[in-house]
Amino acid sequence: MLDDRRESSFQLTADHISLRQTVFLQPGTQLHTKDLSVCFSGFIINAHTGITVAHGLCPGDNIFINHRGTLLAIGQCCKTFLSLRHSPDDKITADLALLKIHCDFGPNFTPFMTNIVKYEHKSEKRCLSIKIYRETVIERTDVMIQVRNGEFRFGYIGGSGSFSCRPSFCNCKCTPQLDGCPCMTYNDWCFNMLEIYSDAGESTAMTDAGDSGALVMSRPIPGINYVHVYGIVIGQRNEEGKMTTICNQLHAVIEHMQKNERMYAEADELDFVDNKYQFSSVCECRPRCYI
Repeated sequence: MLDDRRESSFQLTADHISLRQTVFLQPGTQLHTKDLSVCFSGFIINAHTGITVAHGLCPGDNIFINHRGTLLAIGQCCKTFLSLRHSPDDKITADLALLKIHCDFGPNFTPFMTNIVKYEHKSEKRCLSIKIYRETVIERTDVMIQVRNGEFRFGYIGGSGSFSCRPSFCNCKCTPQLDGCPCMTYNDWCFNMLEIYSDAGESTAMTDAGDSGALVMSRPIPGINYVHVYGIVIGQRNEEGKMTTICNQLHAVIEHMQKNERMYAEADELDFVDNKYQFSSVCECRPRCYI
């Protein structure tokens, strides 16, 4: 009874405003540096080493995310790989940047880091881990790409190869003589790239500006809680009205990195980190780029 005067306890259910905010960093998160934005590709080796595309990035550049309208510094680029080779006849375009991620984003932020891909399509919702695909990629393999707004788009691998091109960014107005523009990093050639066709047709663009760094993944299989990563989106190719998405071959890039650079792990051991990481502002870790 409400008018019962016997002793009891009573607790108000309002709560204090939390001054700390959780910041999520996972594949697909938009990264900002200078005047460009790309997709975060994931954590590799450990929770302090991230990867994305290298075009437009230089070692030492600070990396930001947009948190509620404010640019929040989360780390910096520590090394880039553009083209790698074993010999003059064995060359591959890597377009890969290693990022050193801070453990502490600031006194009011708690970083939450994960390599989980939240797959949502039609009525299906799943959380999937990611692994590097280490076999020879077969043409007509079905793939999916999670673009910068979280949408999943579907296509297939049309083939691999090298092609001559004059790369450019959207709205770039530089001249061919301006060697300092990131457009010039490819020197008019892309080597050993995968070409992705959209299920919607050859004239349909599968990716847009800002989608560089997005993962090209296998499609989910019922009962399996992971997907393979074939490569990282580099850009979009338009050849006589045929629109395709171009990505590097991530496993081949890692093998080349292992042979060209001193690394603290074997190539076959390098993969996306499976675990989730959450750090507090008192974390005393010292991130290294492992290169």
